[in-house]
Amino acid sequence: MGVNILLVDDNRAFLRVIAYFIKEMGFDPKPATSAEEGLAILSSIPVALVITDIRMPGIDGMEFLKQAGKLENRVPFIVLTAFDSPELRRQVEEYGASLLTKSIGREELRKAVLSRLGVSSSEG
Repeated sequence: MGVNILLVDDNRAFLRVIAYFIKEMGFDPKPATSAEEGLAILSSIPVALVITDIRMPGIDGMEFLKQAGKLENRVPFIVLTAFDSPELRRQVEEYGASLLTKSIGREELRKAVLSRLGVSSSEG
């Protein structure tokens, strides 16, 4: 399909699972194990969507959202976290991102990805 989806998570095992799922959906996963690496990818290739963790060493997910928002090529974000809270949800939504928990099922994640890409679920 040629649509790049950037995946940012310091948990390599989780990153592999999400990358496999994204590839299975017909997209090109671009995994990064840090926000710094994710920013470098965002600056170098076209990306249609970013899926990121919130808690990471170095630049965390919130700072990653802030810095990515300053780039010319603004893209939609899905934030995946194991630590949901109303405050975190509010902060993430202020940046126009969606917040989902890591316990999300495959079908819910598929719908969220397609929705953020502007594709109806029936098309995907």
